[in-house]
Amino acid sequence: MKVGIIGASGRMGQELIKVSLEESEHKRCELIGASVRDSSYLLGKEIINPVENKPVGIKYSDNIENIIKNADVIIDFTKAGYSLKVAELASKYKVVHICGTTGFNRIEFDRLTEIAKRTVLFWSPNMSIAIYTLSMLAEKAATLLGESFDIEVLEMHHKYKIDAPSGTALMLGKSAAKGRGINFEDSKVLNRSGSNGVRQEGSIGFAALRGGNVVGEHSVIFASANEKIELSHTMYNRKVYAENAFKIAYWASTQLPGKIYTVEDYINIK
Repeated sequence: MKVGIIGASGRMGQELIKVSLEESEHKRCELIGASVRDSSYLLGKEIINPVENKPVGIKYSDNIENIIKNADVIIDFTKAGYSLKVAELASKYKVVHICGTTGFNRIEFDRLTEIAKRTVLFWSPNMSIAIYTLSMLAEKAATLLGESFDIEVLEMHHKYKIDAPSGTALMLGKSAAKGRGINFEDSKVLNRSGSNGVRQEGSIGFAALRGGNVVGEHSVIFASANEKIELSHTMYNRKVYAENAFKIAYWASTQLPGKIYTVEDYINIK
């Protein structure tokens, strides 16, 4: 399987390159290209194997179309608007698109959904199976605990993350809303400041913290007048995301176009 990495200069991009080279050693895939911005310091430089500290014979490129058309699968962790361009090219060349980009607005995500009808497209705000376990637990807890428990979602990431709250936090909030049987868009509260009065009944609040080099921490808090339950997940290493992205890529390459595939499809959650 020929793999191209889109957005290779970022934290996830570098982790994906490391894992791709490990996978290549086991003959499971072949890295054929890695894209960076035209302003990146990596542009034109050789990709280095971090284990052997030797070049692998591929240079970082800003020609995403050339990478995509020569790949079987592309893995994309970039920005929403850019990922749409990537998706269009993946559709043009019938290449499987694994997308971990967050921050899509409704119009952008609707466009992504249309593109998925023409090519195999997997999207997830988080590639961790453990996070999806947390998501299921949050949904179940929201169902069992009932309206006497307020729901809050707390997340923290490194200081360079640009979107807030994180896509994973929003996913957890949606799961809690589903379990509670309420409309997520109507119940979410993304910002609190000043004198906004008491907490609105039935709302799902979000708080986003940014600092240091935190990979990712998420908590779903259920609080009543007399007790509190907190469901939490902490990610220590981005390699988990990268390794799962490749596992998903192998699986997605056996699927057919028609919809946006998610982790639920991958782990066959009904």
